[in-house]
Amino acid sequence: MSAKKINISASQMGLLMYPSVIATGIINLPLITGQVAKQDAWISPIWGSFIGVIAVWIAYQLNKSFPDKSFIQYSEVVVGKFIGKIIGFLYLFFLLHINGFVVREYTQFVWGSFLNDTPMIIISAIMIIFSAYAIYGGLEVIARLGQILFPFFFFPLCLLLFILLIFMHPKNILPIMERGILPSIKGGIVLSSWYSELFLISFFLPYIKEKSKGLKWGIYTGILITFTFMFVNLVTIFVLGRFSFYAVTPLLTVVRYISLGEFFQHVEAGLLAIWLIGTFIKITTLYYIVIKVASQWLNLPDEKTLIFPLGFLLLISSIWASKSVQQVASFILHYLPMYHFTFFIGIPFLILIINSVKNKVLKGKQSSG
Repeated sequence: MSAKKINISASQMGLLMYPSVIATGIINLPLITGQVAKQDAWISPIWGSFIGVIAVWIAYQLNKSFPDKSFIQYSEVVVGKFIGKIIGFLYLFFLLHINGFVVREYTQFVWGSFLNDTPMIIISAIMIIFSAYAIYGGLEVIARLGQILFPFFFFPLCLLLFILLIFMHPKNILPIMERGILPSIKGGIVLSSWYSELFLISFFLPYIKEKSKGLKWGIYTGILITFTFMFVNLVTIFVLGRFSFYAVTPLLTVVRYISLGEFFQHVEAGLLAIWLIGTFIKITTLYYIVIKVASQWLNLPDEKTLIFPLGFLLLISSIWASKSVQQVASFILHYLPMYHFTFFIGIPFLILIINSVKNKVLKGKQSSG
């Protein structure tokens, strides 16, 4: 698929990135942030959002220098082909591992909450097959799919959260900043794992005509993510109080509170549907980027040939990713922030600095010559 023939709008990119970032977060976010920030967990997204802004800014600045290239392609230009290939391989492994981890999260949640009798590998394989089918249509199909599915993810989620306010106990968030500002900042560091994923817009910016709109929609997406994370944490703390810091799936536990007469029960099935939509978009987006990275790293003209081989590797990666929900939570809390920071902020920022220095040296030589 040629880059010149592919065009998506900045708004499509934003609508694709929003569920791609928050889908996994809404289920276990209150548990992960609550363990370090306690009742101040709802403040943590504000601090985490700064990492999101940095990620979007780095992606945009690099795209200004290389408007028609993705991160993998311009890395080879900036640091040389040999080192660039090493970076490309590391990102291929990283993104495959991260997407395998997401597939595992999805599988464990569905299996543990709803489909206990279904083998985990079947649950994972079905999701990967559906994602592969969407990817076969190309980026434009994925972008349109994200645009179509966004309302079915966003508005029902908001409705569900507003309904839960019926059961809230506002005193549960008190005292605010009982132990100072540091716990909420620590929660923000944990949340940076999700916000740093906004750097993935660097793989979509080459296909957007109006680059400045790409920057705006990246920021808009980060703002909407922040409000969503704050709302999810507030609602779970309002309803569950300190128990939200220890429940394995806090939002699911909260949703099971909903019972309005005999006609409005078992709302957790609605949460599952919402979450499945968001997770499908996230897995599909990451899966597409893995294929894009692999095809550019191998210089393949047709990336579609990699869909099913990489799908098989993704399935293997999901099996290897973690063994339990507790292991997932531990990985997110202790290792994921630095893991994501290295690949989504650290290395890209280093590439940006090297490129800026090279450009200044080149301009200096041209002016002196």
